[in-house]
Amino acid sequence: MNRERAKELLPVFKAFAEGKDIEFMDFFSGEWMTAQVPFWSNKTDYRIKPEQREFYLTLDQYERVVAIDGAFIDKVKGCALTQIKVREVIE
Repeated sequence: MNRERAKELLPVFKAFAEGKDIEFMDFFSGEWMTAQVPFWSNKTDYRIKPEQREFYLTLDQYERVVAIDGAFIDKVKGCALTQIKVREVIE
């Protein structure tokens, strides 16, 4: 492993040390797999396993998103708003 590769993997090493799950790209299936104890290889891609998020979307009467977690991204005047809870699905 060279210094550049070590720099790329530094956030992954840090996350692993903090107890976060690490995933690696499986050569055969092309899918991300969770590594219980990663075998660090110079030719394997690694990432910190994404965590599921929950947030709220506010929709206007035409079902357009006007706010995310209460932060408005579009101006709305005098119409009924609907708020829905969204749970992200990570595969």
